[in-house]
Amino acid sequence: PRSSISGSATSRPASGASTGQCPRRLIGLRRDARTMVRTHDKKRICIVVFPFKSPYAECGQNYLNQYIRLIAPNVKELNVICGNYRPSGLPDNVTLYNTKAPIIDVYSKESVLSQLHRIISGQLLLTVKLIQLRRTFDIYNIYMWTGAILLPTLVAKLFNKKIWLTVTGSPSKSSKMMYTSIGGWIIPNLIWFIEQTNNALANKIFLSGGQNMMDEMGLGRYSEKVVPHAYNFYLDFDKLRLEKNISERQNIIGYIGRQSPEKGFMKFLECIKILSERNCPLKCLVIGDGVQRELAIKYLSQHNLTDLVEILGWVRYDEIAKYLNDIKIHVLASETEALGGTNLEAMACGAISLVNNVGGLPDTVFDRYNGFILEDNRPETIANKVIDVINDEDLSLIQKNAREYVERTFSEQKVVEQWRVLLVEND
Repeated sequence: PRSSISGSATSRPASGASTGQCPRRLIGLRRDARTMVRTHDKKRICIVVFPFKSPYAECGQNYLNQYIRLIAPNVKELNVICGNYRPSGLPDNVTLYNTKAPIIDVYSKESVLSQLHRIISGQLLLTVKLIQLRRTFDIYNIYMWTGAILLPTLVAKLFNKKIWLTVTGSPSKSSKMMYTSIGGWIIPNLIWFIEQTNNALANKIFLSGGQNMMDEMGLGRYSEKVVPHAYNFYLDFDKLRLEKNISERQNIIGYIGRQSPEKGFMKFLECIKILSERNCPLKCLVIGDGVQRELAIKYLSQHNLTDLVEILGWVRYDEIAKYLNDIKIHVLASETEALGGTNLEAMACGAISLVNNVGGLPDTVFDRYNGFILEDNRPETIANKVIDVINDEDLSLIQKNAREYVERTFSEQKVVEQWRVLLVEND
């Protein structure tokens, strides 16, 4: 029998969990934010983003586009220093400085020497532009890859700028899973050192998740300057529509994202193999690309799974909702994760969310209320949970709860307002 406390799909999240409402300290500031002197209108911020590998890496580009749109309405001037960035309709108060960074293959496994060269050259490119712009901003804000940007931070500190970090994950943990032998020691430890130095120098650390993510990233010692639940993206509900009820969907298990070790991609495919051996009636759809693509194709061929698993590669963002409306269960079995933007998009389109209990995922997925949480990401655990979800009688209600949750939490208007309050509070 299901417990009325934690087992029912109708139960609310436990006390203290995020429910889609602004934290109480933010609610209390709403009225003050509207009536006090609008000091944040005078803010001049410079967002620094490590150069993208390619201007065609759409995922990171989309997140940066959205982050700019969240910050720009709340500040006087916004400079953005990056590389290989393709902007999309920048607001009038935003000035972009695109450095001439080299373009490399996004989906090939980068050698240790290549990544070291890219980290060092990226530092220099960003620093030169930062020095040139030093009189145009008061706040220096690192966004995304905080483990690759150190020299610009030191320069900003030298010029007595406020330093903000917008943390979207742990690059050191991700890189540790991508490199073996000596590379598995050099790159992750270098990135870890840069992460820790930035954390120590920062005036504020904006974290997309809550306590679970803070603990996982070792930010406990900096708790006094960590701002939790500072969402750095929003969902476009004009594109992310729920068009199919769960009862209208076939048993299609979906994976959307990078095909790489930190995302638990091969464990997901091993789960599909287990389900196939148990004669579970399902199909699998994989959208994305990455360093494990060739390994995945070989694995599927060896285990006669090519007819069961369809790999599409990346699709345009405008088309993603079509596929998410076909998927019944979206699996995110990552080893480390922030909020899991793709998972939130899946929830918006009515796919049932099944996520690992890491990072900020348990801050947005409440077990048996708007999705399901895995105990771990072993293939056997995932397979057993998939079967449980397929047979669950409350999927229609869970689908409804998930859509309502993301609508009230991640609309553009909601997150822009959240940043308006955060900027006032952290003046």
